[in-house]
Amino acid sequence: MSGIYFASSTDREHAGSLLTRVLMRASFRDARGVARRGHGHIVVGAVGTVARPDDLLAEDERFLVASVGRPPSALLADLHGELGPGLFGEVGCAFIAVDKRDGAVYLGRDLFGVRPLYARRHATGWLGGSDAFALAGAPIELDRDELTMALVEEPARPRGSPYRGVEAVLPGALLTLGRAGDRAERQLAALDPRRRCDLEFEEA
Repeated sequence: MSGIYFASSTDREHAGSLLTRVLMRASFRDARGVARRGHGHIVVGAVGTVARPDDLLAEDERFLVASVGRPPSALLADLHGELGPGLFGEVGCAFIAVDKRDGAVYLGRDLFGVRPLYARRHATGWLGGSDAFALAGAPIELDRDELTMALVEEPARPRGSPYRGVEAVLPGALLTLGRAGDRAERQLAALDPRRRCDLEFEEA
């Protein structure tokens, strides 16, 4: 399974070291390791943006994109238009995009939330990626309230993660993370609970 990860910081070297730790934790969860799993890596720092070459990455004069479930090159055209539901053109798509002009980072998931995507604030920036465990701090702190919600009270509630400080990007949502630590979330698409299937069982 592929994963996408990024780290931002006022110090690019610090962002790079943070990302290295995140990737080590991600590979620890998968016995096959990073080499076989495949990752798109983004480091965002005060003096620019750099990326490790990978088929999960694409770049033009304005955006650097890492995505799974949809070719990153296809996302670039949509990012230049209005940031709307068209970004989630395929089921199973999750992406991270960096705007080189102002350093803003966009995280988005498709309407059905097939691919996971998480974010965590740290002292000088943000971490984001496909694996909540990889983003959790050390020592790991479990969020008992979220665990209770997920396991007992509201198992269908698509919010949060079991790790304190790590939040999930909602399906159909676009999370914008600024360099100053600001955060904004827009729900661009949502499932309509009124829609139903009128097919008979045999037809379905």
